[in-house]
Amino acid sequence: MKQLSFDSLSLSYPYVSVIVPNYNKSHYLKRCVLSILNQTYSNLEIIVVDNHSTDDSLSLLGSIADSRLRIYSIHNYGVIARSRNFGVNQANYDLIAFCDSDDYWLPAKLESQIKSVSDFSNLFSYTGILLLKNNSQLPSKTVALRTQTAFNNLFYHGNVICTSSVLLSKSLFLSAGSFCENTEYVGWEDFYLWLCVMANSPFLMPVSDHLVVYDQNELNHTKPSTINSITHTISKLLYSNLLIKPSWVYYSLFRSHLDLHHFFRAVFFLLATVLSSCLYPKRLIRYLISSLAFYKSSICR
Repeated sequence: MKQLSFDSLSLSYPYVSVIVPNYNKSHYLKRCVLSILNQTYSNLEIIVVDNHSTDDSLSLLGSIADSRLRIYSIHNYGVIARSRNFGVNQANYDLIAFCDSDDYWLPAKLESQIKSVSDFSNLFSYTGILLLKNNSQLPSKTVALRTQTAFNNLFYHGNVICTSSVLLSKSLFLSAGSFCENTEYVGWEDFYLWLCVMANSPFLMPVSDHLVVYDQNELNHTKPSTINSITHTISKLLYSNLLIKPSWVYYSLFRSHLDLHHFFRAVFFLLATVLSSCLYPKRLIRYLISSLAFYKSSICR
């Protein structure tokens, strides 16, 4: 596809600031940065926020000669929200996108999100993703949220938005409070921010095309104990007033306890998943099939 140039476009096509947090991901970083620089929509800057990597990330970035690339080093103390918020604060432009350094974009990602929009002031856009595992790319289902029901859909059905696919206005990002830097929110700071964004009734523009590759590599693996801790924290902070939690919460706890070989707890949360899904037969069937597949993979490890 032909690369779009700002000189040949109407001023209604704005520049985008792309925030790339990084820590010791030099094996994937160049792939990420080049996928952004090679977008068909070229009106952009890249802000890499490096958490004082101990690998060769910085020297690798130094080898990329492009004036659109800016590099900062900060200590985020294990809170990636600090890196993302810092990047937004350095941004020169009013549209913000994110891409984690071990993910990458397909060439038409930004163009697909921008070409049909006339008013960017309250924009929130996200795309479908491809899951990269064992050199295979598997499309993940894209859920098309609607402004009127977006908050409830996220709240009750879980996070369906990949951070590396998001494009939003800076004003919307700031009015929603930015990424929470409280350590209790580590691991789900993106989900919490999307909930805050949806409460502000944004102009939603989901793009069904799978335009982001989410790399499920070994450096991306989250320990079951961490997933368990995050899910319990979400349950406590978001759903403490609900007698019955959303089924996705119970299902996440089932999977983490099974991975930790806490079989009796896993059975308890599987039963809770079934009970909380009874009003949604399709979801119940999907959870049961996924549970069987996950159980088989767990006992074979």
